[in-house]
Amino acid sequence: MNKKILGIFVCITLLTTATLTIATNVIEKKTASRGWLEKQKLIPSDGSGNDRFGSAVDIATYNAIIGAYFDDSGSITNCGSAYIFTYDGSSWSQQAKLTASDADDDDEFGISVSIDGHYAIVGAHYDDANGAQSGAAYIFHRSGVTWSQQAKITPSDAAAGDQFGRSVSMDVTADGDYVIVGAPGKNSDQGFSYIFKRSDTSWIQQTKIGATNSKKLGYSVSICMPYVLMGAYGTNSNTGAAHIYELIGSSWYGKGALTASDGVSYDLFGSSVAINHDYAICGSPGHDLTYGGEGAAYIFEKPTSGWTTMTETQKITASDIASSDGFGKSVSVDGDHVIVTSPDDDDGGLASGSAYIFKRGATSWNEMAKLTASDAAAQDYLGWSASINAVDTQTYNAIVGAYADDNTNGVDAGSAYVFNWSNQAPNAPTINGPVSGKPGKSYNYKFKSTDPDGDQVYYYVKWGDGSNTGWFGPYASGVEQTKSHTWSSKGTYLIEAKAKDTYGAESGWQTLSVKIPKNKAMTIPLIKLLENHINLLPIIIRNIIQRLGL
Repeated sequence: MNKKILGIFVCITLLTTATLTIATNVIEKKTASRGWLEKQKLIPSDGSGNDRFGSAVDIATYNAIIGAYFDDSGSITNCGSAYIFTYDGSSWSQQAKLTASDADDDDEFGISVSIDGHYAIVGAHYDDANGAQSGAAYIFHRSGVTWSQQAKITPSDAAAGDQFGRSVSMDVTADGDYVIVGAPGKNSDQGFSYIFKRSDTSWIQQTKIGATNSKKLGYSVSICMPYVLMGAYGTNSNTGAAHIYELIGSSWYGKGALTASDGVSYDLFGSSVAINHDYAICGSPGHDLTYGGEGAAYIFEKPTSGWTTMTETQKITASDIASSDGFGKSVSVDGDHVIVTSPDDDDGGLASGSAYIFKRGATSWNEMAKLTASDAAAQDYLGWSASINAVDTQTYNAIVGAYADDNTNGVDAGSAYVFNWSNQAPNAPTINGPVSGKPGKSYNYKFKSTDPDGDQVYYYVKWGDGSNTGWFGPYASGVEQTKSHTWSSKGTYLIEAKAKDTYGAESGWQTLSVKIPKNKAMTIPLIKLLENHINLLPIIIRNIIQRLGL
């Protein structure tokens, strides 16, 4: 009997103090190292010493093209070649070797490459078809797994020394297939660029683009319809500039020049350029920060009105920049990621080379990863070329050329490295807060999610009464966030919460059940009665025992 009375007394005490309990439901998830991982090192099946495989690269989804502009073909020296590699879901393998149908000594076919869909273009800037080093570009088409030369293109006003094909870029779209080809030697190094559009199996020159007072225009080019971006690194005593044009209707219109806010002579701004629908980036590998030749890159963002005003958004440099790194030698952009290379970086030995990934955050571009080769060695020059591609919002591939890498194919045979980043979703958030309460009273709940990649996270909470918070954030991974809520009527409510990272990857739902009973008016008077008349407690207990028949 005493034990029963004691138990009843404990129950009464708990009820009168109205203690609220806390519950959590933690879902653990193994974490992975943050950043990009080297997926595979690529070398050609028939490579040899001094081929310079990796001198130019491009990647589009699960296809890559790699230039080897010093490759020989029999007795023909330095005619050049390019290789197509494809990804089958587990590894990259060589699909084809591309060569010019009229290859000749020192053409340097493969000095520039671009691939998109079933088409690829390869530049041969020293082709002599229209005079010494007039240049040419070759377009290839894939049918099944077979690649065939579809066209050799040269400009309508081709002349010796043009170096047409020094740069190439391709965009295959539903509205038409286009290529842009740079000729930086045209007009005594003033430089021009030419745009061609496909018509069935022919590629027709659509326009020729130049710029007043430019120097070496077309040394680098990039196309993302309806825009093209052309670098002119020799402008203004090698300070450099770049020019954007837009296709409106059937005509191309200049949108102005891009220049560095702090540009000076020999910065070589525009040595490398890249553009997509929202961003443009220009490399400036000669830029001096402290010691000389560290390099820089400049990002420009398209205003809502279009590329009509040219405002530099941010100047970016590597976190560990050092003298003569040449940061900005090669640049590429896709989605909200850019890759910038430093082929003279010394982390793995003198001029072993590296590349850096930057991602756009809420207000700025931030360094995300530094890419180096697992077998880095001196004078590999990893980063002589690079390209980045968004397979989807959660997966990116990058390819980085190391054109002087020594490997089984020989000294300076060259190689290329494929890096991959696959985003991991954050863990479902823990929920920490009361599991019972009263109508009309506000209660605080704490939510915490950890992202395996260390990304910032957003939260979304449904309160079980038809209301929700919407997405709020972002907040640092693993940092608790508090939200309050009030239920207006009695009932049992299921709180549901999930998280997503800044890349859009969402966690599963986490839940917590909350019971909101009626607000009984006698609760407080009963407590006051017990406080004022403690001597009545035995009588109350005895009455309860009698009612229960104990």
